[in-house]
Amino acid sequence: MSIFTDFLEEEIVLLVSLPYRVGVWMSQVDDDASTERDDEREQDALEAVLRQMAADKEQAPFVADVARETLTYPDYWSEWGQQLDTLMDDIEKALLLIDGRLAKDNARNYRKCLWGVAKAVAYAYGEFEGAEEPEKPSFIGKILGRISDKKDPLDDNPENMSPAEREALKKLRKALQA
Repeated sequence: MSIFTDFLEEEIVLLVSLPYRVGVWMSQVDDDASTERDDEREQDALEAVLRQMAADKEQAPFVADVARETLTYPDYWSEWGQQLDTLMDDIEKALLLIDGRLAKDNARNYRKCLWGVAKAVAYAYGEFEGAEEPEKPSFIGKILGRISDKKDPLDDNPENMSPAEREALKKLRKALQA
């Protein structure tokens, strides 16, 4: 039995697209032409965190299914990445759906999923000049380690997170608390 049986097809698309859309939104918060290398790192971070979430079937089965479905449809990513105007409203709709139909742990884990994706992209190293070039394995490991931290990421004050990204995380945190 699918974990999505409680949802209509359009609701499933909403739930499955949001992790990707949140990542793209965070990536574009302070986007400019001079940060193309950062865009690649942010996309790598987005895909890496989705793969990790998809693999975590035991701890968060609903989120694992959502992430797996998100990764299954890369042909839709371009379309989803252009649907950012309604992102906060769509997050609110998704949370109402989940809160109304699923167990509390699934709702909590879905919120953590969206938050984790945003953090991974925000920590994707480097909008600031002079940032050191990290090695790829430690880069991904560092991102995934920060996602699992219990600390408030806004207290970490990483040097590579721009003020715009910090503000975007605050906005997302507020939306996820609704």
